[in-house]
Parts: sequence; structure tokens; C-alpha cells
Amino acid sequence: MREYTKKIKIIAYNIEFAKATTPHEMALCLKSQNSDVICFSEVPSGDWTALVGKELGMDYCHVGKIASANHEEDYRDQTGKFYGKYKSILSKTPLFGTDEKELNGTGWSPVSVVFARTNINGNDFLIGSLHIPSGLKDPANSCAANLAELMDSYNDDRIVITGDYNDLYDSEPIKILYDHGFSNAWQTLDYDLLNQKTFDAKSDESEGVIDQMLYRGVLNPVEAEIIKSDNPQSDHYAISASFL
Repeated sequence: MREYTKKIKIIAYNIEFAKATTPHEMALCLKSQNSDVICFSEVPSGDWTALVGKELGMDYCHVGKIASANHEEDYRDQTGKFYGKYKSILSKTPLFGTDEKELNGTGWSPVSVVFARTNINGNDFLIGSLHIPSGLKDPANSCAANLAELMDSYNDDRIVITGDYNDLYDSEPIKILYDHGFSNAWQTLDYDLLNQKTFDAKSDESEGVIDQMLYRGVLNPVEAEIIKSDNPQSDHYAISASFL
């Protein structure tokens, strides 16, 4: 008898406090992706994530309470209400064990990673959505290094920690996470990152692919993609990966 398998698709997207999009526009952008989980960073607080999910048929979300670098007032809607730069997780399947952990390290602060568990196709997943500063100046004391230490206390069979790491896949801070058992979907799939980017610095030099899909445990990545935005006001691109 052939064993039934189902791909699990996860998207990560730094949306820059929704400066160039609305929940409706974001849903239109991501609808064709048909993802199981979406991890947002620099997302507005309140019901912004839930409104995206309502249009996508993704009824479960968890929004963190720690604004990156204390940026709590970077977006104003038509009513004059301010929002900030938070992290969130949106899912088709129920979320449980939701949490948020603050990370310590060099660079701007505060920094955090938002966690949630979900069960997809009979398998439990621990999902983390983050936004951390570059650790190139002091890798050993970076937020990536602190994340690696934190994850040593988790023994889940399937872990995906994704989002805006602000460092390239082969940088010293990210290598620390590899030393703690994590792998990167870009590397596993031998994805060609030459001349690619997930952040456009609007200059002659791109910042490159600074968004990563790191995973650990009983997971096999089978697809990965950079989802380029058609919005000229958006500096960031989304990433996606599918796992078996």
C-alpha cells in the first residue's frame, strides 16, 4: 500500500508595517499560493492578520505583543489609528501553545520570535516567526546565537523558524543555528541565490536574500521560492517552502 503524503507549505513575509498594502490587497497577493501557514513580520497589531486570514480561509492567528525596536507607531490607517512592527502566525489549522520569546543580542532591540504549534495532516509542527537584526558585527553575541541557545530547549519533532534574519544564509550568525541542528531550505534544495534578493535597498547594491526558512527534525523540503512583489512601494519579497 502506498503511503499517503501531503506537502505542507509555509510562507514568510516582512510587510514593513503594511505601508504599501491593505489586508484585502495582501490576501489577493497570497491567495494563489494556497499556503498552510503564513508568518508575517513587521506586521500591524490588532486584527490586521485576522482580516487577511478571513479572505484566505485561514481562521487561526497569533499576534505577538513585542514591537521590533519599539516601533509601535509606524503605520496610520484612514481613521488615524497607529499600528506597529509585530510578528504573527496565520494558519488554516488550529494553533495551540502560542508564545513569544524575547531575544538578546547586538543591534536594535527589543527583538522577539513568536511561536505556535499546529497539527497538519496528523503531524505536529512548532512554527516560529521572527524579525531580528544583523549579527555580523558580533556573531557570538547576536540574536541568532541567542535563538540557537533558546531552541536547544525545544525537542519538537518538526520545527520551522522563518522570517527576516537580516543576514545571508552563509553568514556567521546563521551558521551558529546550523551548528545547533538547523538546516536551511535554500541550501538543502540547492536554490540558486545568485543575483537574488528578498530586500531591495533601492540602490545599486541589493541587500540580497536576508529571509530564511530554517528547519529541524523530521522534515524534508521539496520546494522553495522567492515571491516577488508587483507593488513598487514594497521593498521586501516573500519566501515560501514546502515540506514533506
